[in-house]
Amino acid sequence: MRLEGKVAIVAGAAWGGIGAATAYRFACEGAKVVVNTRQRVEKLEETVARIKKAGGEVFSVVGDVSDKETWVALVDVALDNFGKVTTLVHNASHSYTKPAIEFTQEEWNEGLAVTLGGPWLGAKYCIPKMIEAGGGSIVYISTVNATITNPHFGLYGAAKGGLNALTRSVALDYGKYGIRANAVAPGQIVGE
Repeated sequence: MRLEGKVAIVAGAAWGGIGAATAYRFACEGAKVVVNTRQRVEKLEETVARIKKAGGEVFSVVGDVSDKETWVALVDVALDNFGKVTTLVHNASHSYTKPAIEFTQEEWNEGLAVTLGGPWLGAKYCIPKMIEAGGGSIVYISTVNATITNPHFGLYGAAKGGLNALTRSVALDYGKYGIRANAVAPGQIVGE
């Protein structure tokens, strides 16, 4: 039970991917978790059911991580049910795959809002609560596409490259409060 006493918010945790597997493992290690998705709600419900079946404590919030109200709700659910926030895992992302200049402005803005803006909002709303809790940990799920180039991944790579820079800034700015920030950069992941 390496994570006993921890309270984690995991954004982008619909069953079948990295976020859900992370939330499940955290719960199995004793953390209490709040999970999120904006789409695939039935898969989020599956994440919740699997965590509960394993004996974990979990709540869910459906909402868009690029919207501050979603973060207010996530933090409120964690505080109301578990009393603190110690951990943030941001796995949510949104992108389109097409050549770099073929995105519409709306697609580009949406991809950046979810994939880069969401992690910033997560930090903005979670860090004050982590400071109150005496420290914490932020794990951003980045990608190898932030540092290598694949065809049609311009938006995703740009957003995740920005996420890597944000991670370094958060680590430098809030390390003095006992808050760690790291980015994990997996390659292609096969879901369930």
